Amino acid sequence: MIKIENDKQYINEDFSGADLTMMDLNSCVFIDCNFKGATLEDVISKKCEFDNCDLTSVKMNASIHKNTSFTNCQFKFANLFGCEFHDCRLLGSNFTETNLMGITIKGGDWSYVNLPNCSFKRMDLKNVNFKNAYLFKCDFENADLKGSDLTQAVLSYSSFKGADLRDTKLDGVDLKNITFNKTKIDIEQAVLIARAHGAVCTDL
Repeated sequence: MIKIENDKQYINEDFSGADLTMMDLNSCVFIDCNFKGATLEDVISKKCEFDNCDLTSVKMNASIHKNTSFTNCQFKFANLFGCEFHDCRLLGSNFTETNLMGITIKGGDWSYVNLPNCSFKRMDLKNVNFKNAYLFKCDFENADLKGSDLTQAVLSYSSFKGADLRDTKLDGVDLKNITFNKTKIDIEQAVLIARAHGAVCTDL
């Protein structure tokens, strides 16, 4: 098993295929590192930084990440089943064809992420920053997004059936091809949705 020391910086290191199961990572910095096909199951990371790292096909099942940053990382084909992200920064990362079943997202910055065709059913997504995120055809059925930020996110053909969007920012979002069915919204959002469908709100 590869040994990774805490409070240490790793640049251009090759961890591809490595078995890092159950490691506790604290304040580690990984820049341009290759984790392709590595196993990080049950890993716990705290205040770590992964910058421009390749996590393609990585296994991160049941791993827990707190205040950790994954900036511009590649998660394509990764398995994140049961993974937890607490106040993490995922800015610009790609999750195409990633298994996100059972994940937990508690706050954090998920702006500019690529997350198409994902299911967020019944998830607690309060106060998550999804600014400019690509969320095409995502399912937010019965999800709680109160206080989250979806400014300029791509949400075409996504469903918010039964979701709670109150106090969620929707500025710059194309709201025409989105399903709102029994969705909880506030007055400001009601106006935005009505205008997107051609209504003229003359009394406001």
